[in-house]
Amino acid sequence: WPLVQVRDPDEVYAASASVEYIQQENSEHHRVLDWDLHNPRQSSPLGTGAPLARTYGILSTRGHNPIDVLRYKEYLQRVSGEEKTLKAFDDSGLMHSVIEDFPVKNRELLNLLGVRYFLQPTDQKIKELDGRTPPFQFEGWEKRFVDPEPHGYDLEHGLVDLPSYTVYENMQVLPRAFVVPHAEPLPDRPDLLPIL
Repeated sequence: WPLVQVRDPDEVYAASASVEYIQQENSEHHRVLDWDLHNPRQSSPLGTGAPLARTYGILSTRGHNPIDVLRYKEYLQRVSGEEKTLKAFDDSGLMHSVIEDFPVKNRELLNLLGVRYFLQPTDQKIKELDGRTPPFQFEGWEKRFVDPEPHGYDLEHGLVDLPSYTVYENMQVLPRAFVVPHAEPLPDRPDLLPIL
């Protein structure tokens, strides 16, 4: 097998300091939302689309799932403030096996989903390298950790070096499990987003 290169899994899937921070602090198993860097390569410390989240024992909000659940993707669409019919491989970025970055406009829905940590390129880096503005600047998110030299895993390029990433903690997150004392039936689709 002259073309096969054998590498230690710890080398291929080495966790960045930001990922290790989340592993240590996330004892209640809340979800993490990460933001891929689109230029020069599309990746984050959890890998492109967060495929390494499970390897690290982290629950990713948008990570790859072999069971393609439409209701969950519709929920993420509502987090982004949209309400339209999702179709396979549409331009929303939600209907692919690897969910792309999406804007966060409905913070309450993210809180309900149990998203405690947000992992994004450090503000000046995302503007400088990506041309996009940071995903959101909500109050109630506190900066917890800055990883100056993270790395990620890309299926095409392997281990890639990334610019600085910052971990923010959501101070308004709801517990992963709780008892709901009152419930109402869901309305029809056009009225669903405002009710949620």
